[in-house]
Amino acid sequence: MAGAAALLAASLMYPARVFTAVISVATAGVAVTICRRIGEPPLIQVISVVGVVAAAVAIHGTRRTGRNAVAPTLLAQASIPAAAAVAGLSGGLWLIPAGAVVTTCWAWRAEFAVTVVAWRASLRSGIRYVAGYPRPSRADVEMAVENLRVGTEAEVATAKLLVGLGPRWHVLHSRALHATSADADHIVIGPPGVVLVDSKFRSGIFECSWSDGEGAAASWTFNGQPLRADLVRSALFEADRIAWAFRADLASGQPVPTVLAIHGARMNVAWGTAEFEVSETDPRSGEEVVVATRLVTLVAVEHLVDYLRQLPARRFTEPSRAERRCGRARGLSDADVLQVAQDRFIVDLAAVADHLFIPVR
Repeated sequence: MAGAAALLAASLMYPARVFTAVISVATAGVAVTICRRIGEPPLIQVISVVGVVAAAVAIHGTRRTGRNAVAPTLLAQASIPAAAAVAGLSGGLWLIPAGAVVTTCWAWRAEFAVTVVAWRASLRSGIRYVAGYPRPSRADVEMAVENLRVGTEAEVATAKLLVGLGPRWHVLHSRALHATSADADHIVIGPPGVVLVDSKFRSGIFECSWSDGEGAAASWTFNGQPLRADLVRSALFEADRIAWAFRADLASGQPVPTVLAIHGARMNVAWGTAEFEVSETDPRSGEEVVVATRLVTLVAVEHLVDYLRQLPARRFTEPSRAERRCGRARGLSDADVLQVAQDRFIVDLAAVADHLFIPVR
């Protein structure tokens, strides 16, 4: 009873990793004791200790960190001495059921089903990607509580609107990006490809002085002042991380389009494209040097769905032999078969994106 109370107190007082490390030491000791009692050789005893530690490292170290690690880690570790004590199998045969439990716990924590679906989708549609690790979920810059609240409300409002895109579209909300603590508000996958939508709440007026309607950059002001690159810096960084994860491939190598969904502020157009200069500090002179120009589309949030739907559909892939054969059997035209192939690619692209970009919980 006293021991159970001590474990409960430790779980409440110490971080999960510290608590798990303490339990690992205790579990390893129990495993060695049981192995000695059933006459296991020193090699099997060492394997049991390594198994206890490896279970904790593997389950805590998975890149998909949306599920709690303590419970599956404790279950996986406890299965090692439990299998030895209950099974009573000599020669290390008890490691088989213990290994099955450890693997199951790791697969649950890692959401392995998502990974398998992504692997299959990648192979079927030839989608290349790089799976990286997000940094811990913490802000690089402290933000006022009010700013966080307003930003969250804008994201929720945008998410509700994006539901109206239809079945050919897939939307991932609040996803962690690789090698950064930043997260993407909305990753939209559909006929135009992958589009990053960043929700922005502003008070004032965005004015577009001209637009030719052909996608050319327009001259913009916000409350009478030219737009500053600060408005889009984080969104462009997020778009670059998404492009990196897909090796900037996506059938044509074009960068991920970036869209700002404007909340709160008024706009004199439904949407329009703005050009921003991307600058870096010259290490020699210390001065800001323009290294590129990027296009970003500003959209009044109430017109967001209309804007996304009017984007030109892309031809991602060609029909496979199976799709052509199935199309002929169903009496489909070549255009219909081609559409089936594009829809398949979009579904697979969404599956890979769901694997790459972990939900922020």
